[in-house]
This record gives sequence, structure tokens and C-alpha cells, in this order.
Amino acid sequence: MNSVTGSVQGAAAAPWKAVGTPADLPEWTGSFLATDTPSKTLKTDDDAIIAGERIHDGVRHRVVRVRNAIDLDGDSLTESARAAYRRLIDGVELRHIFRIWNFIPGIGQRDVADQDRYMRFNAGRFEAFREHPDEELPYPPASGVGHDGDDLVLHLLEADVTVGVVDNPRQIRPERYSRTWGPLPPAFVRSAVIRGLSEDPMLVVSGTASVRGEETMHVDDLDRQLDETITNLGELMERVASTTGIATHAEGRLDTMLVYVPRAEHLDRLVDRITRELADSSTRIEFRVGELCRPELLVEIEGTRHLKGTMT
Repeated sequence: MNSVTGSVQGAAAAPWKAVGTPADLPEWTGSFLATDTPSKTLKTDDDAIIAGERIHDGVRHRVVRVRNAIDLDGDSLTESARAAYRRLIDGVELRHIFRIWNFIPGIGQRDVADQDRYMRFNAGRFEAFREHPDEELPYPPASGVGHDGDDLVLHLLEADVTVGVVDNPRQIRPERYSRTWGPLPPAFVRSAVIRGLSEDPMLVVSGTASVRGEETMHVDDLDRQLDETITNLGELMERVASTTGIATHAEGRLDTMLVYVPRAEHLDRLVDRITRELADSSTRIEFRVGELCRPELLVEIEGTRHLKGTMT
């Protein structure tokens, strides 16, 4: 039967609060992590930044936390995000990072310069990556969502793998966004095929929502936003088939999904539609209530799929 986390029951209406543990990550990461493996503390030059990592079966899980980032505004938030990302990617081969999650407190709050905190975070992240360029993989798959805690929390997964970027032709690459979305763009790719992590190649999909080009589509219309999101997922599957030669046989469907829902009152509708339209007997689905990177977005889906299809 479909797996829907306990958060869909009663507690779903409560804001989700990241606390900087592997429990903040989607369920599929559990096979690569081991909480009983000792954590190594990483030295930082800023007392407000805490960094550590665990390495288990060749997979590095690094966590960086900026304490009380909710109190930072404007340039201070940008500089702290840059410092945190420097620590996050220091000593790591960018081309081997196969997933990053960014949990940003007060993500949609705007400041006196009319920039929201996601824009300020993006500027720091972009600058950190620009200091460590890698032409083979400039940016990894990633998601950026809000949470109810006070800290900026970053999670990175890295291993000796090959990361092949898969673009969605319906959408502009985030790195090429206009200044509408901030002075410096988001530094991530929408999806990638990971080889070497398991027997089969694995598709990793970043947070996917109702965005076409770079514009938010269907503002205030939950069902049409979900339709647009499903179309984007289907387009990614088609692009995987055309670029890798692997026929996925399941257009738009993922093995695992983490669904972010900013409005708790929409949860029942999304649970019903997603479990009916995007799931089969083996699909693992988690739902969490929390803010997204744009206030107009009503749903965002990330996930994975093992590519067991035949070569075309």
C-alpha cells in the first residue's frame, strides 16, 4: 500500500520544524545514512556556524547550521549563507554532490530593499559556488524550503558517483533566472541521473512546482498548480528517456515523493489526488506542511526513481 507519513494524520496541520538531524531528510536517504556512525565536527571560523559530517558506506552526509539565522537580515543573511556554503562544500568535489537540502527560516519575509530571505540566501549560495567553479557540474540537485525553526540548516550528500544533469525544456535553468527573482540566481539543477550509488541509475528530482519558464503559473489555483507540476515531472521523465536511452515506462511517476504543502487546508485534497494520480502499490510518499520559496506556490514535489527500464 502507499506509504504516507504519520504527519498526514492529526499533526499535519502543525508547521514542520527542521532540527538538523537526518529525520529532516526524505525517507529514501535512510539507506545511505547511519545515525549510529560517529559524527565528525568540522572547524569553522564563525562561532555562529556549526558543521559536522558522517561517512557511511562511502556516502558523506554533511550538515551545516547557522544559529539564530532568523535574526539576520539583508546583507548579514547573505554573508552568513555564503560562509555556511563555503563550509558545506569545502573539501568536497562538486561533481560528486548528488543532493542538497536547504531549510531557511522565514523564507518568504521581505526586507526594506523588497528582497525576500530566499533571495538573500540565494545570493550567498551563488557567491560560494562561484568561488569553487566546476565546469562538469556547476551546481547539484537541491531544494530550498522554509521551516519553523530559528536556524539556517543545510544538508549535503556526496559520494564517488557520476551526476548527469537533466534539464526540463519547459523551464529556464535556475542559474539563468532574471533579476525578478533576486540579484543573484538560485544555484541548483532541477534533476540529475546518479550512476554508481546503487545497481540501477537513480533519478533525483529537486523541488518541482508550478513554474513554466521562470514564472509561477496558476496563482491561487491548487488543482491547476498540481496539474502543472505533474506535467513538469512527466517532461523530466521524457527527457531522461531521450538523453539516457532508458525507457522509464511510467511517465511522471516517482518511486519516492516528498510533497511540501504551505497551506494545511490543502493537505487532504493533495493527498487524495497525488495518491490516485502519481502513485502505485510501491510508491513511498511523505507530506509536510511548510513554506515554499515563492509565496504563490501551493505545492512542491521532490523525489527519486530507480531507472529499471530497458535501453531504447
